[in-house]
Amino acid sequence: MAQYSFMGYCIRKCHFWVYGYNIQNGKLKILCLGRSKDIPFSEINKVEEKPNTMLSSFRRWYWGIIRVPREFSNRILGSYKAYSTHTKRTVVINANEQIVISPDNSEEFVDTLRQPIEE
Repeated sequence: MAQYSFMGYCIRKCHFWVYGYNIQNGKLKILCLGRSKDIPFSEINKVEEKPNTMLSSFRRWYWGIIRVPREFSNRILGSYKAYSTHTKRTVVINANEQIVISPDNSEEFVDTLRQPIEE
């Protein structure tokens, strides 16, 4: 019975796994299992590398009992959505909402993302 409970847990959680980021067709694509979160460049106001920005964050709760996936808060950023796998090399994107991601090379990623946004 415990085996099935663990498998069910993994299946429910796997659609939140982030496995990459892609910049194409005027959009930043955050790749999750089976889907992607697309952010058009026109919606992005600011991109900055902020290492360790997720430290001291806590998950947001809805009505005190239901945990909202990806929603976090801390004193540095306030409320934000996290699409990250690493807490130390983080990039903050200000679009319609604050989004935190963690590309492998955050400095290069920020430079690459800023080029089309500034044009």
